[in-house]
Amino acid sequence: MYDRELGCKTVGCFLGMVVVLAFFAVLQHTARDFAEQVKQSNPSNPSSSPGVPTDATGSRDRSTESEGEEADDAMTVDVTNAARLPLILNAMRRYADDHDGLLPPMDSPESLRAALHPGYLPGLAVFGSPHRDLPYLPNPALSGKPVNSFARPAETIAVFEPRWGTETQVQTRRAAVFLDGTCRSFTLPEWETLRQKAHLSSEPSPALRGGTIQ
Repeated sequence: MYDRELGCKTVGCFLGMVVVLAFFAVLQHTARDFAEQVKQSNPSNPSSSPGVPTDATGSRDRSTESEGEEADDAMTVDVTNAARLPLILNAMRRYADDHDGLLPPMDSPESLRAALHPGYLPGLAVFGSPHRDLPYLPNPALSGKPVNSFARPAETIAVFEPRWGTETQVQTRRAAVFLDGTCRSFTLPEWETLRQKAHLSSEPSPALRGGTIQ
């Protein structure tokens, strides 16, 4: 009986070693195939790399790089708006908690900043949009109103990105935070429809020192 058990254990160990060796053999073969594919996908020209367009001489296509930089800039703007606008709304809510549920003065960027800074929003940079520090614009219709008096907070614009533009940059989208805390970005035609529906003026004038946060 003992010899039989010993023989079974020996066979089991042998089979286990075979499985392990087979596994490592497959792994080595897979790694070799992958290395070969990488070698084939990279041309001998060191100035080229996978996914980067080249011209007939093998040089990088700089036009696509500039397009990529513009896309990165647009993404940075959206990320900054998505970070700053909800902070302003949160400060407005905390102001309302301390003032019988009433929203702060919102007739202009200056009045909103005076109400929230520094007690509810210490950082001045938060009040400025990513473009030339132009201040975000409040919705005057909310000024001093009870925060819970709006039937559709998800459709009520609280603060929004100003209009901007330079000789080299053209604005294509505008961001806004709604009273329910939702932050969204709109194309200019979408924004114009939304603006008219919300009865916002065509473009409130920035009131902070020539339109900049300082």
